[in-house]
Amino acid sequence: MLAEHGTSVPRLIARRRVEMASRMLRMPSYAEQTVEAIGLRCGFSSAAQFSRVFREQSGMSPSEARRYALAARA
Repeated sequence: MLAEHGTSVPRLIARRRVEMASRMLRMPSYAEQTVEAIGLRCGFSSAAQFSRVFREQSGMSPSEARRYALAARA
């Protein structure tokens, strides 16, 4: 069924992790957390893996996403 939709279980898991991390990067309550800490909390094994997967799915780095969210709030 997942293959019919062009995805797999690992891709689905990665997408959910990126979605969760993206929400956390935008939340003021996580502003003091490092990008790496957020990635690890969302289940990524390293900052490098988090950055790579986040960029592949969102088109920007986690740090860029955080800066964009902070600028939008200001």
